[in-house]
Amino acid sequence: MDFQARVSAWAAVHILAEESVEPPFGLGAPVVRVACEVDQPVDDLVLVAGDGSAAHVQVKRTVNLSVSSSSGVASAIDQFVRQFLEWRTAEETEVPADPAQRRLILAVGAAAPGTVRVTLREALDRLRALPGDESPRGGLNQKQEQALGVVAAHVRTSWAGETGSDPGEHDIRALMRLVRVQVVEVGHGERDEGRAKSILRSNVLLSPDQAGQAWSLLIDEGQRLIRTRAEANLPRLRDVLSSAHVPVDAPTSYRDDIRRLRDHSDRVARMLADHANIQLESGTVKIQRPYGPVLRDAAESGSVLVVGEPGAGKSGVLYSLFKTMNDEGRDVVLLAAQHPSFSSLGSLRDELQLDRDVVDVLANWPGQQRAVLLVDALDAARMDESDQAVRTLIREVQRCADRWSVIATIREYDARYSSDLNAIFSGTPPEGPTPRSAGRISPKYVMSSSGG
Repeated sequence: MDFQARVSAWAAVHILAEESVEPPFGLGAPVVRVACEVDQPVDDLVLVAGDGSAAHVQVKRTVNLSVSSSSGVASAIDQFVRQFLEWRTAEETEVPADPAQRRLILAVGAAAPGTVRVTLREALDRLRALPGDESPRGGLNQKQEQALGVVAAHVRTSWAGETGSDPGEHDIRALMRLVRVQVVEVGHGERDEGRAKSILRSNVLLSPDQAGQAWSLLIDEGQRLIRTRAEANLPRLRDVLSSAHVPVDAPTSYRDDIRRLRDHSDRVARMLADHANIQLESGTVKIQRPYGPVLRDAAESGSVLVVGEPGAGKSGVLYSLFKTMNDEGRDVVLLAAQHPSFSSLGSLRDELQLDRDVVDVLANWPGQQRAVLLVDALDAARMDESDQAVRTLIREVQRCADRWSVIATIREYDARYSSDLNAIFSGTPPEGPTPRSAGRISPKYVMSSSGG
């Protein structure tokens, strides 16, 4: 079980690293899910890639290339045959499984003999490189031919036992083209354990010196997957590390979008800066308002709506809050409802030149502290589609990105006649000044025009 758990941890590292590393087992896309002890003939480990391809892995620390029907290699080939036949039955066709989409992996450790680690691996690689059902004439030495002969003999035995008939040569060749031998040296201090820790240091963790701790946590997770016959994906693995106080960097596929959101927030902040200052001949004077600290404290526990008359200073408060939190190193995003204008979450993504929707980016933005999305001037989005898109954004952030609070500003008139704001910004307002209409609109937080 220890070796299987370590191979599972090695696979988990590849999931965490995403596009930063070459996919294992020759898969054509990054691995997105790993499952252990699955309800399939090859049950030790299944890795699923983002393009739908999969590697079904039989894990054996060591195995001899023996002709005995009771040998470890015979057991592995028997599982491969049953898996192949199950695929064929599911497809209701005798067309061979596509090697580009399915792989049968014999994963062995450093202790496996050279006949398996080297000879059989190279022979199968050579067979797989040939077009169609062509036999590997030439290019194979005697030991490699013998290794393929042992595998073919076990295929015939298992096939006959399962179907009651002998396989054709094309059946044997089609199955063997799916089989790979992968040496995974993940024992203590071994090569692939060292590489896994290096990947964690350079591509996954915020603190590289926690690579050893992260590796141990992933081994423990592998043991859990084996015991419970469960699976893990990227969010689960990131949570395993984060919940043990091993902070992870943003997923590599989200880092550019996080940078773009930060850059856009800085641009909006520059646009709002004048609302927080008064320009005099002698210089710039910052407007001091009592709402910033109250609003900041309220944001730690949930979403907040800031309501006030035009000119009350709502945008200035939002700018000051953004600058304060940004200077503290907190995660904060600042949007203006109509800069740019958008009619759907998809159009907002396009306007901001993101690869993913804003909600998806925020949900995958790592951090332990409360983060805040600031949205200025909800009342500016007055077209039906734009108005609904902004509210959809806020609802989806509250639903899917639970680390993030939302603070939005709106004119008192628009808040009074917005039927859905009470549901979006529900809760008890914090202590602070409220306008006369507070009892009619009852948002989480309101600000009077006298606070300008």
